[in-house]
Amino acid sequence: MIQRVEAAPLLAALWSCRTCGIGWLSEPAPAAQTWYLYALTKPGDGSPVNQSGPAWTLSGPDPSICPTCGLRMVQESQPAQAQLN
Repeated sequence: MIQRVEAAPLLAALWSCRTCGIGWLSEPAPAAQTWYLYALTKPGDGSPVNQSGPAWTLSGPDPSICPTCGLRMVQESQPAQAQLN
């Protein structure tokens, strides 16, 4: 029996801003088309930033715009999605 499976929703992804040198982790927020972006490292020394919570909340279809400089970031990992075995 073949069963059609719908695509899983976007869960999380890693991003890198080539302009600012900051890495970001995106997670969907409870509201539709809203994302939390967590800053992962400071430019230069690589130390963690904002360990207590989301640095930014973004609205839109995807979280690929850097909140620091406003330019499009590069996705470093594919979004995590559910897989069937």
